[in-house]
Amino acid sequence: MFLRQYYSHKSVGIAAYAKSLFNASKQFRSVKSNVSVYHFANSSRFCLLKLVFSTGVKVTIVHDVYPRTKPFRWLAYVFCSLIAIFSTKVIVHSNFAKVSFLRFSIVSPRKIQVLQIPYDAVDLSLKRDLKKVLVLGGITRNRGQHTYLPALEELLQNGYKVHVIGFMLDDEFKTNARRLGINVRGYLPDDKLIYEIATSRVALVLRQSSVGESSGMVALCHSVKTPVLVSNIGSLKEQVLLPNRIPLNSKSFLSLVKQSKCRPAPAHQWSVFVEVILREFK
Repeated sequence: MFLRQYYSHKSVGIAAYAKSLFNASKQFRSVKSNVSVYHFANSSRFCLLKLVFSTGVKVTIVHDVYPRTKPFRWLAYVFCSLIAIFSTKVIVHSNFAKVSFLRFSIVSPRKIQVLQIPYDAVDLSLKRDLKKVLVLGGITRNRGQHTYLPALEELLQNGYKVHVIGFMLDDEFKTNARRLGINVRGYLPDDKLIYEIATSRVALVLRQSSVGESSGMVALCHSVKTPVLVSNIGSLKEQVLLPNRIPLNSKSFLSLVKQSKCRPAPAHQWSVFVEVILREFK
C-alpha cells in the first residue's frame, strides 16, 4: 500500500497530524486491498510517475489544481488529464476545486468525489491569549493580502496583537505591516506553529484571489479548536460555516474577531476518511 504524506509542503507539513497520518497509513496497509492513494500538491508532482506505472485501484487526492505561475498554467492541462486518465477515482476538497479540475481535463464528473480536508480535533489544554490574532499562510502579491492591511490596523487600534506567520514573498506588505506594528514572523517550525495557533484567539486565512487551492492551515486550526476566519473565495469558503467568511475587499472584520467561534464545515476524521475511500472499492 502507498499513502503519501498528506501535507508535503513545508508550510503545511503539520506535526499535529503526525499521529493521524501514521494511523491512516497503517490502516491502509492492514487492509488486504489493492488500493493505492496518491496526494498531489505543488511539491509532489513526482507522484505522477508512480500513478502512471502502478496497477490496481488508484485513488488520487488533488489539493491544488492550478500551477501557481501563469506562464506554466498549461501544465495544469497535462497534469489534470494524466491524473484523470490513470486514476480510478479523483478526490478534491471542494466543489470549487471540482469545477476547476473539470475545466482542465476530459473526465466524467462521476469520477470526481468531493471530500472535505480531514482532521482529528484535539484539546491541547493551552491557555489562549484572547488578544492574539494570527494571519496564516504565505503572503504573495497575487493573493492580494495587502488590501487587508487597513482591517488589520483596526485590530491593532483596538488592542489586538496581530502576528503574520508563513513564507513572505511580498516585501511591500512586510514593510507596511511592520510600520503599522504588526509582528511579521515568517515561517515557523511545526511545533512552534501548533503552539501559536492553539494559544490564539482567532486565525485569519486571507486572499483576494484564488488559484484553486484549499488550505491545510484551516484544517489545522480546526484540529486544535481555534476559530478561523477565511476570505469568502474559492475553496476556502467551503471549509468554514457562516459567519466565519470575510467578504472580499472588507475594510473591517473587528466584529467577526470579537464574536469568533470555531465553525468548521463538516469533515471526516482521518480514520473515517480512509474508510470512505476503502469502502468505495470493496
